[in-house]
Amino acid sequence: MTLLKHLQRNARIQLVIGLFIGVAFGFLLQKSGVTDYNVILGQLLLRNMTFAQLLVSAIIVAMPGVYFLMHFGCAQMHVKPGTLGSVLIGGIIFGGGFALLGYGSETVAGAAGTGALDAICGGIFGIILGSGLFAAL
Repeated sequence: MTLLKHLQRNARIQLVIGLFIGVAFGFLLQKSGVTDYNVILGQLLLRNMTFAQLLVSAIIVAMPGVYFLMHFGCAQMHVKPGTLGSVLIGGIIFGGGFALLGYGSETVAGAAGTGALDAICGGIFGIILGSGLFAAL
């Protein structure tokens, strides 16, 4: 049995690995500075491209990883069908949260980890509410 097949069958190890990857990702977000409100504002004003560079780098790294896992049968895609109504509702919720807090879904978790009260009070509540709605629908 390969190591990946063993990991795929062990839910506890998956949780530990997921926690480790999440902490590492949050650490890298914080060290790169993209959890700072001024960096996000600079990106929206097209003056600071740090966030865009980080996002493109993450996509380039993740694409071969997902392909590798799918190719060897260690991962499967479970894509929900999209409808115009669900996309509009999701866009309104995400856009409203972004307009109120100035954070996206990934940067609000990193900002909460650095102690930003707006991210802790508003952002984490929004993540929990949005995740619950997504799971329910």
